[in-house]
Amino acid sequence: MKRNNNSIISNTVAIAVGTVLLLGLDFLAADQLNPPNFIEDTVYVLPAEPSLADYERYALANNSAVRSAFAKWQAAVERIAVARGLPNPQLSYGYFLESVETKVGPQEWRASIMQMLPWFGKLKLSGDIQTQRAESQYQVLQAEVNDVLWNVRQVYYDAYYLSRAVTITQQNIDLVMNWEYVILTKYTTAAADHPDLIKTQIELIKARDDLDALEAKWNPFLTEFRAILNDNTVEEIHLPESLEFLEFTVPKDEVFKAASTGNPGLERHRFDLIGRKLGVKRAKLNWFPDFGVGFSYVGTGEGYSAEGDPVTDSGKDPLMVSVSLSVPLWWGKNRAAVATARNERASAEYKLSDTENKLNTEVEKAWYDLEDARRKVLLYRESLIPKSLESLGASEKAYVSDHVDFLTLVDAQRRHLQFTLAYENALVHYKKSIARLEKLAGREL
Repeated sequence: MKRNNNSIISNTVAIAVGTVLLLGLDFLAADQLNPPNFIEDTVYVLPAEPSLADYERYALANNSAVRSAFAKWQAAVERIAVARGLPNPQLSYGYFLESVETKVGPQEWRASIMQMLPWFGKLKLSGDIQTQRAESQYQVLQAEVNDVLWNVRQVYYDAYYLSRAVTITQQNIDLVMNWEYVILTKYTTAAADHPDLIKTQIELIKARDDLDALEAKWNPFLTEFRAILNDNTVEEIHLPESLEFLEFTVPKDEVFKAASTGNPGLERHRFDLIGRKLGVKRAKLNWFPDFGVGFSYVGTGEGYSAEGDPVTDSGKDPLMVSVSLSVPLWWGKNRAAVATARNERASAEYKLSDTENKLNTEVEKAWYDLEDARRKVLLYRESLIPKSLESLGASEKAYVSDHVDFLTLVDAQRRHLQFTLAYENALVHYKKSIARLEKLAGREL
């Protein structure tokens, strides 16, 4: 009797396993996507004099938004196994309040287990859909990384410009103080009019006020930088004395191509569209039934004849194999599910097209900003600044020899200061335009 029951159990398990293999399900493990290389398990420590690359690496290792997006991506990957997994089996137990008398004895209790098996391809499609969602979430993570890098570079370059403005303004103050000394020397010998001394002092007051206004901007920059790095212990932003101007040699068409194939926002919508297309196929499978495989085991007591003797096969426990089938009866519900999936697919198609158009516009604007900044950098560096410096030197000599008035000297100095600051501003905008293009392309160019 025991061998018979064991044989039935083995056959039942074989039927269930065979059915699962026939369905082609892979519900034991999810697809494993490789983790991004910018997420590190160890804490990255800034060096004593960090560069821009050090700040970028530190931000990626510590930024809360990046960590949050990384955790969401991991959750999406784990849900692949959930989507591909079979529903939990149902286990039931029943006790007969009144035993059912049978030839071999009274039936006293019953235990059964049932495993539902979705229709062929349902679980695979569900897993594929979730895989596309995980890929889409990975692009969200990449976009967050690009945003952090862009924010670090933007604040870093703005801080550099501020530092150069402070330095140039301080140099201007030193120069005006030198003028004041020259004028005082001439004034004591009655060779200079009193208005020149007043004008010099006014210029000095204005320059010092400009310097105070520039230095007051440091705290907001530092606070913003600390927030990006997620580190309130950062005391200062280490900046170079000057930025190197390097020609951007990547052709325009390659930039557009890189953006069209690597932009995380665009890639996200592409994966979303693939998932929506699979969703239509999955919704259509709702028209097909699910079925279940299970077995029941009935506990039977000992049976006796009228004379009190045990009957043949007394207490034999029956084992029953069962198959169930769900009936997709609600046609309106299934039609609505398919219609919903199709509308979601159409929405994803339109969203992808809209994103492509907006991306092309942004790349075009960033390219214009790059070319405009490049033109200004070359103009100020190679033409206007040398000419203004030459004019300033000539004006100083002419003023000392009383060939020009003081206003001419002041105008020459202001012009040189404006050109120098304009050059630094154009250089910063050039660097930021490159960073903007790399953000849109999703990689370094």
